[in-house]
Amino acid sequence: MRSNGMTGVPILAIAMGVCATAHLTAEEPREGLGDGVLYEADLSVAPIVITGWLKLPHSSELVILDTGSSTDLILDRKLAATLGPPANEVVIKGLHSPTYQVPGSSLGELSIPPEEISSADLGVFRTVLGLPINGIVGWPALKGKTLILDYDQHKVRIVKGAYKLPDQKEAIPVFLDATERPQIRVDLGGGDVDMLLDTGSNTSMSLLPKDFDRLAAKGWIHLRDQTSKLTNLSGDHAVRTGWFTEGSLLGVSLKGIEVESTEDVNCIGLEFFAKLDLAISNEPSALSYKPRVNPEPPIAPAMMMGMIATFSENHATVAKIKPGRAAEKAGLKLGDEILGIDEVEDEKLSYVSLYRLCEKYAGKPVALRIRRGGEERKIVLTISAPISAWDTQAAVESGS
Repeated sequence: MRSNGMTGVPILAIAMGVCATAHLTAEEPREGLGDGVLYEADLSVAPIVITGWLKLPHSSELVILDTGSSTDLILDRKLAATLGPPANEVVIKGLHSPTYQVPGSSLGELSIPPEEISSADLGVFRTVLGLPINGIVGWPALKGKTLILDYDQHKVRIVKGAYKLPDQKEAIPVFLDATERPQIRVDLGGGDVDMLLDTGSNTSMSLLPKDFDRLAAKGWIHLRDQTSKLTNLSGDHAVRTGWFTEGSLLGVSLKGIEVESTEDVNCIGLEFFAKLDLAISNEPSALSYKPRVNPEPPIAPAMMMGMIATFSENHATVAKIKPGRAAEKAGLKLGDEILGIDEVEDEKLSYVSLYRLCEKYAGKPVALRIRRGGEERKIVLTISAPISAWDTQAAVESGS
């Protein structure tokens, strides 16, 4: 997850729906959904993490649906501790984490059987999203099922068995990397590249240094002068960033798309996926996709408001000011607490509410109620005209 939108890691998106008939077998993926839909929700074009409500024996918890996670289920450590004493200990991204026995859980009609699950401190997601994230449902939980991201119909679904998008003649094979995460092999700039399909990332694309440098030398990537920040369970990491000047992937243009270096794995995330309608099947594993026709681009709230915020206790804190942009012009300072925004009314401040604010009030002033040094005041901030998250060059040249 990387710093792109208002905060710097993935963000919320929920979705699923549509039907048809036709039976699914492991040998022949179906094109109709019939009664095979296990989970369905609305899907936002915003490059945010996909979330849903996981039902546990004594509570329902908001979780991220993350194909980039190699475990069925991870729960926040404090929540997991309420289930009983630790069973064992595992290492996740270099961090020692206790495991707990969970009697069973479900996401809609998607059942996760009783098992020993990992735990982790997921507070970073709550801080950067302003959402009560308490778990992660990973790729193994989708075994024998298909995750469908239908951006044209604004739906995300999990369905039984393999599924192929209508009018899609063939699918790309999906294989597992060393940590059992789903990858596809594609040609990128004249070289074969293995790419992780990661719905837990709000980035467009991350590349290992050898591929990042190869494409930069080829002239496909324009390097930015500044570094960006990648945030995951192991902490914050400085990364090199740039944008594509040419090229295509999965039938869509890469021009203007932001790309970053990574020491982990080549990866495509939700910001890029929003250019497609796609279905990712897990055993038999395949990617079925089709480019969208004239898709509406997601916006870049951090650029439009000129700041990055973190969230806590229903308010936001200014964590970064972008020079020359709206927040600086309005007089906001680092550490200012945003207690409320008149135009948001009583809605809790979060990445999602700020994204919606930028959509609705692009080019217009909004009134922020802030606290600085114990004193409350009101500041008027004029949100910029819409800035596309798919045109990094234009966003940078407009005054980043």
